[in-house]
Amino acid sequence: MRFIFSKFDKAVELWPENTAVIYLGEKFTYRQLRDLSLRFSSALKQLGVKKGDKVMLYIPNCIQWVVAFLGIIRIGAVVVPALCRTSAKKGIDKALKRFYLYFVRKIF
Repeated sequence: MRFIFSKFDKAVELWPENTAVIYLGEKFTYRQLRDLSLRFSSALKQLGVKKGDKVMLYIPNCIQWVVAFLGIIRIGAVVVPALCRTSAKKGIDKALKRFYLYFVRKIF
């Protein structure tokens, strides 16, 4: 995953104001994604998440998913994507048995 983040950092360096993602008509630049992912990774660290920890992403495909993914890999933690189609109780019960669960409702 370090490879992904080093490539992302390079893209930020080369094209900071270029559009990286368009979500629901709103454009996010590489710089904005980097800044948001830095804030998210900082929040994870304050919660005690460290390299090698597993962090579940239990949110639909959205800009928050992208930000969370980048923030998680930035600190060296492992992204565990969960399908939102699974019932919430069933999915969360399963996750609690196997992983640390960090649920962040809103990161903005």
